[in-house]
Amino acid sequence: MKKKKMKKSNPDPGIVRACDLENPLDWYALTERSSAILNDLIAYTGRETFWEQQKDNPDQQRIDALWRLFKEIDKINRNVDNFRCANRMKKIIDEYGPKLKKVNMGGQLV
Repeated sequence: MKKKKMKKSNPDPGIVRACDLENPLDWYALTERSSAILNDLIAYTGRETFWEQQKDNPDQQRIDALWRLFKEIDKINRNVDNFRCANRMKKIIDEYGPKLKKVNMGGQLV
């Protein structure tokens, strides 16, 4: 009697692969850090849009640029797949971390 070969199932994409992480707590730290960066930048865009709209002569181009930045960050933040992969979270931190640092140091992104 021949043995049936079992098909290998694809791993659940929601599970972080062990090869992505050096330490089991890395996933938690990366999730918290990347999420905090994105949420802080979303708050920044809302705050800056509000203050720009309160001016006597609001700069519509700046408001539009802030809206585009908000949509870009919100799209990343709402994609749960970004928080299932350590490498994606590292890329988010590498790209948006310096932007948040600039804002926190009193600079403007837009």
